[in-house]
Amino acid sequence: MNLNRLILAEYMPYAKVTLISRAIPRIDGFKPVQRRIVYTMNNMGLLKGGRAKSQRINGQVMAYHPHGDSSIYEAAVLMTTGYEGLNLPYIESKGSFGKVYSRDLKYSAPRYTEMKLAPIAGELFDGINENAVDMVDNFDNTLKEPKILPVKFPNILVNTSAGVAVGFSCYIPSFSLKGVCESTIGIINGTIDSPDKLADVIGNPEFTTGGYLHSSREKLVNLCKTGKGTFMISGDVEIYSDRIVITEIPYCTTAEAIMEDLEAAVKEKRINGIKDIRDEIGLAGLRLVVEVKSGYNSREVLQEVCRLTKLRTTISFRTRVVVDERCKEMGIYDLLQYWIENRQEQIRRVREFRANKQKTEAHLLEAWEKIFNNLPEVVHMISSNTEDNARAILMSKYGLDELQTDYLMDMRIRLITKDRAQKSINKLNDLRASIAELESICSDKNKRYKIIIEEQEEILRKYSKESKTKMAVELSEEVLKAKKTEISDEQTVVIVTDTGYIRRLTSLKDLTGTYESKNGDKEVMRFNIKNNQHILIFDRFGTVHKVLVDDIDASSRANMTDKINEIAGIEKISDIIWIDGCGDYKGYFNLVYPNGRGTRVMYSSASGNRSQYKSLYKEVKPGQYWATTENKFFMITHRNKASYCDLTNLGLFNNRCAFKVARVSSGDYFVKLHPEKDVPNIKAIDLDKYKKDYTVAIGDDPLVFDPELEERVNEAMRQEIERLNKKPPEKGSLEDVQTVDEALGLEEGTAAAQQAEIDSMQE
Repeated sequence: MNLNRLILAEYMPYAKVTLISRAIPRIDGFKPVQRRIVYTMNNMGLLKGGRAKSQRINGQVMAYHPHGDSSIYEAAVLMTTGYEGLNLPYIESKGSFGKVYSRDLKYSAPRYTEMKLAPIAGELFDGINENAVDMVDNFDNTLKEPKILPVKFPNILVNTSAGVAVGFSCYIPSFSLKGVCESTIGIINGTIDSPDKLADVIGNPEFTTGGYLHSSREKLVNLCKTGKGTFMISGDVEIYSDRIVITEIPYCTTAEAIMEDLEAAVKEKRINGIKDIRDEIGLAGLRLVVEVKSGYNSREVLQEVCRLTKLRTTISFRTRVVVDERCKEMGIYDLLQYWIENRQEQIRRVREFRANKQKTEAHLLEAWEKIFNNLPEVVHMISSNTEDNARAILMSKYGLDELQTDYLMDMRIRLITKDRAQKSINKLNDLRASIAELESICSDKNKRYKIIIEEQEEILRKYSKESKTKMAVELSEEVLKAKKTEISDEQTVVIVTDTGYIRRLTSLKDLTGTYESKNGDKEVMRFNIKNNQHILIFDRFGTVHKVLVDDIDASSRANMTDKINEIAGIEKISDIIWIDGCGDYKGYFNLVYPNGRGTRVMYSSASGNRSQYKSLYKEVKPGQYWATTENKFFMITHRNKASYCDLTNLGLFNNRCAFKVARVSSGDYFVKLHPEKDVPNIKAIDLDKYKKDYTVAIGDDPLVFDPELEERVNEAMRQEIERLNKKPPEKGSLEDVQTVDEALGLEEGTAAAQQAEIDSMQE
């Protein structure tokens, strides 16, 4: 098969559809799904009417966009006032729609939210039903939809648009409505005739999250000329002596990303002077509080925060638009010129449509002019002739054509009066004046330009508002260069005590002996690890928390300060299910759930730079799980059944991590994990018996050796023999044996076996 021919025949059409019908906007500033959403909502009467359930809107849009309601709703969310992602949102929303500045604030399901078109959307449909734009068939040729929307202002430069297609991507910068409309007027008037002059009027890119854009004038001029450019943007803060309050962040990041970067920098000791970080996002909007330690300068700490987090980051623009069914790269100046030409053509088409419609009406009204001086005669002629004769006389004697004749013949006789004729003639004169004006607009481009200017001025009066993003000086390389702090890789020891304290040992005595603090804490875990590595702490919710060894307290044993759950950010120590040193991240442990299923938790899943990794495994309830590094073990149930599990080859030939020990009978449940190496005499066990998909009764198999229980049984037996020697019981009585069972705390059923043993001893 010829690969080139296959690509041209199969892949290229897909690539074109991705570009034209999905990822790259047209000159109206809309991608297809966005255009279909606002067009459908306008047809539903949601511009001037009340709100509608989002789910209902989704269903209506699917008539034009058959790609699933989730994709439609996600696109609609990004255009809402609630999400705050656009400078001029098209949709007014009610309900929770998330926030552009937050990753974790999620939007509600469409059945809970409501939407309607915002007032600005009224400027998107000028002449939509008057041939302003081409209407094309929808996907199944049952409906018509607009190829583009007849937008009154350069929406493509007011609301940002980004997309990734096959081999192409775009990120069109957004500017303030004031700057865009004034630039449009300036280009039409001739006061703006170059990208250089455009840069002074259109200003810097505008974002809903505010902040600062750091740029030189030369870079803005280049953006206007080429449509490409990379800029540094930073958030806005309030600085106090003991805290930094972040109120605005760059548009291309989230509050959670900034907090994660900052928390990681604090734990890795790449930044000093921070005591606490708080997320105070609420109804009042974005608010992150960074508490500064006593003795540190807040401004110096802020400089480090900007260096080490996305509070200062870069954004890159590349302006690409679908023009004549091709993806074209443009500068901002060229894009505005193209929009102006496109808009004036829409105005011409609308005026032409209106003129033709009025000409049709005027043509009918001209019938009154032709019969005005002969109204009584016409009335008498119509009433005294047949319909065919009357039609023929009107056409031959009075010069009416077929349309005019039908117009009069369909009219009741009593309506053919002098006053009605005069009103119709007056209306005809008005129509002729209107038609002349419309035709002059169609033939004179300057008049169409004047209409565009009037539209921009009207939109500015109605919708203009203050810019949120402020211009700032371009930052030097020295300011941007981050300081690097090297952490030593020397070998050290970390211990965990029985009460949950964690400590880094530094003295030779501690390193070579068993640790015990002055307050009675005993060492229960010890890790030989490097100072620049991490302790991995796994909680029961499926998250692993990484604690840098260098950050662990190394104070005296009498004053231990670090609780392992607290430094990991876990609420309760009982929520921790596993602790280990990261090593080379090749380790793992096996986690078994009460239902007999399990998963291998790989340390490599946490080998990145983040401080925690979520959803590595399913949540477990306290006491209802088993964690082990053993790959061969028995799972024992409440009813004294067992199943054998051998995970030696798990993941050896693939990336599989999930496994199944066995299913458990109804009413039964696992109570213990018993490693194979702890079985007293493994050779005496038939392993095949327990390698089933279900649990098997243990019976007399010496599966578990319990020395404590054996000692208790022997002691009870000795006491019973002594008592029996003093007063022998009646043979076969179970009364005394039950007393032994109670003393041992054994389950019912053990008594019978011990009774036989006692009888044997008595004989």
